[in-house]
Amino acid sequence: MAKTSAVLSKLGVAMSLQGTFERSFPCWVEVPEELEARCYSNDWKWMDAKAAAAGEHTECFGRMHLVKLAASADAPVLPVDVPYWMDCGEAVETLGRLAHDAEGSFPVVGYPAALQAAHEQAELTGMEMSVSGDLMVDALRGPLADDEAERVTRLVHLGRALIVGGPSG
Repeated sequence: MAKTSAVLSKLGVAMSLQGTFERSFPCWVEVPEELEARCYSNDWKWMDAKAAAAGEHTECFGRMHLVKLAASADAPVLPVDVPYWMDCGEAVETLGRLAHDAEGSFPVVGYPAALQAAHEQAELTGMEMSVSGDLMVDALRGPLADDEAERVTRLVHLGRALIVGGPSG
């Protein structure tokens, strides 16, 4: 599941004008491959089902579906790739489970609660960001000569000071 896509961006206005997803229940539609392919600006971004079925490495995970997972008529429409190996019944069951998980979701209405929790757990804030930043700076400094490593340290401290509110702050 993605939060945005080229397909959704290009088809959004048309779907809105037609009222495609203005329903009081969860709904979804499979995007035809030809239409999806026409929405991408670069040919390399589009890989067809035959390549995936042949086991070739592709940029595409499956058949794209546009889904509205909440009962609210104005819930967000999200792009979801359903794996090529999943048959129609399994796809419907999977999308139904996503819709069930999105019932009563908060703060993002219509976004599955399990995915919201995963995003929250994966987010780096506070101490985690500080430690990660320090580890990256140490890795950058490692192969450098002492004077170059010192320059990196000064630039990092200056950058952090500017973010906080100025060199004196």
